[in-house]
Amino acid sequence: MLVSVLLSLVTLVFCKPPPYLKQNSIYDNLPYLIDRIQLPPDEEVTNYDTLLTEKDWPGSSLKFGQVAGVDTDKAGDVHVFHRAERAWTAESFGYGDIYQQRDLGPIQGDTLLVLDKESGAVKIRFGSNKFYMPHGLTIDHEENMWLTDVALHQVFKYPKGASEASFVLGKEFEPGHDDTHFCKPTDVAVASNGVFFVADGYCNSRVMKFSPYVTLLSSSENSCRLTLIESQDLLCVADREHGSTALSLSLLLLTESSVFRAGLRNANDTGNFVVSVSDPEMAKVYAVAYDPNENLMYAVNGGFSTPHDLAVSPNGKHVYVAEIGPNRLWKLDRVKL
Repeated sequence: MLVSVLLSLVTLVFCKPPPYLKQNSIYDNLPYLIDRIQLPPDEEVTNYDTLLTEKDWPGSSLKFGQVAGVDTDKAGDVHVFHRAERAWTAESFGYGDIYQQRDLGPIQGDTLLVLDKESGAVKIRFGSNKFYMPHGLTIDHEENMWLTDVALHQVFKYPKGASEASFVLGKEFEPGHDDTHFCKPTDVAVASNGVFFVADGYCNSRVMKFSPYVTLLSSSENSCRLTLIESQDLLCVADREHGSTALSLSLLLLTESSVFRAGLRNANDTGNFVVSVSDPEMAKVYAVAYDPNENLMYAVNGGFSTPHDLAVSPNGKHVYVAEIGPNRLWKLDRVKL
């Protein structure tokens, strides 16, 4: 079963493209695909899965700030965590990764949007005057929403429909390296038994594993985006700094390209080596997402201006890419050509 996931990952990202594509990675060709919604009439391509954009989704009237996080709920609606009028610049953080712009106050605009999966219309908006530098967004199996703020150095859990967090981890505006602090936490992955993983990525470069009762279970090296393949007891970590994707659940001194067992099924398996996944052509991997429908792993490593997060719809038919450079959200449909 593990092999099928790895083969799917390699097939999707590194498969030989059809004749009208010019490079080796489908993600390197996304801008080309976006501009070429229809194939030339004289070209025949069959049984080839690719991604084509929905050009007018979510519509030009919707303006984002830097789009930091994206995920989908069970209904397929799209949740967006963006920075509104705030931007992460060279002046945002100083020595010791301390946020330098507290005097600006929290972001006044609504940082959280829920978009209709079909039309892209805003169904819900909230999150004003709460966050300073939004980053990660995860919707778990119970539709709790998990958020990270790299300026606050905190992780938040919001129950479905709630406007206030049920709990907050980390010390406000206080970066640190011990068990009670984070330093620019980037992402969260949640298992069905309530165990969750925090990528404490930019300055600590570690993944922390917590029990449902918010007890720290273990910690390891690595970062920055996470996706959980619970059926195979694997956590996929996108490591931008080292240009690799590591499938791992060991959380024990994880190297940039190593794969270990997680211990979700059996704690004694934690740390057992499995395999590594990396390729020079991947360069920086900005985000990863898993589609259990087709047993596919998606990874975005280029082809966009500044990709920042990635999500797959519950039915596996749509992929969403968040960008912080042009401040936009892409909806891509998976089709057979």
